[in-house]
Amino acid sequence: VRRHAYTVPRGGDPKVKAYPQGRLRLAAWTRPAAALCNEDSYSNAEIFSHAFKTLKRGPLVGSPTFGAVISTGGMYTLDGALVRLPSRGWYVAGTGVNMEHHGAVPDVVVWQPPAEDTSKTTDTQLARAVQVLLDDLATDPRRGMW
Repeated sequence: VRRHAYTVPRGGDPKVKAYPQGRLRLAAWTRPAAALCNEDSYSNAEIFSHAFKTLKRGPLVGSPTFGAVISTGGMYTLDGALVRLPSRGWYVAGTGVNMEHHGAVPDVVVWQPPAEDTSKTTDTQLARAVQVLLDDLATDPRRGMW
């Protein structure tokens, strides 16, 4: 298993780089792939975007993610209120970059126009991702660039 990140629990030793065992890879996709992300990608969507890019799985296409990556837990107080507390930070393997406040930056940046300007039939980020994959396959049909 190639690791894309590590976590540090609240109050934990930052030198001990762990990964939640229940989240290890269960299956693999070996065909060419691209992933989309944008500023509305938060939390697990950002962990996925960082992983896709770190593992060089394929082109990450879109706009930078928001930068809101922490693990939280919640508990109820005696009066019934829910209190949530960050419990684990996520860091990019190899660089140690904290994913909190450091969104994933795509390999191919495509800014999506504001919602009121978009056509109901065109997704510019998806269209660009498909074009990147097709261009790559035209160059080397055996494997693709990524």
